[in-house]
This record gives sequence, structure tokens and C-alpha cells, in this order.
Amino acid sequence: MKRIFSNREIVLGVTGSIAAYKACPTCYADCDHSASLTINDFICFQTKFALLDPYSDCDGNGTRNVNDFICFQTTFALGCP
Repeated sequence: MKRIFSNREIVLGVTGSIAAYKACPTCYADCDHSASLTINDFICFQTKFALLDPYSDCDGNGTRNVNDFICFQTTFALGCP
């Protein structure tokens, strides 16, 4: 079973009789989860920023400001694996 929480994908599974989970790497810059980086990812990020979505705290400092835009642009420029 897969669930996506903010920018992290969590895969739930069963190991014997114990439930286990592991975080699967995703590409932060792929905001719209389209598997490609486009202008839509910028629009997605801006929308999440305006709605105060936790995803838009790119630098993880608990506040949303211009540094989050710079962080997002940097991750976008670095691309996805």
C-alpha cells in the first residue's frame, strides 16, 4: 500500500506479523507528481505556498518566505534522479 504525505511517499508492508514502512525517495521539485519537471511544478509550488501547505516550506525551517522560493528553484535546477 502506498500513501503520499506532503513530499514523501511511504510504502507500507508486512514483515511476518509486524507492519513495517520505508520512505521512498521522491523528487521534491516534481510538485505535481507528473514524473517530469515543467512550469506546472512552479505553479504547483506557488499554489501550495499561497495555501500555506507544509510542502512549501522547502528549507524546512518552519516558516514560509523568499528563501523557500530560492530553495525550490535550486532543487528544480538540480533536477530529478
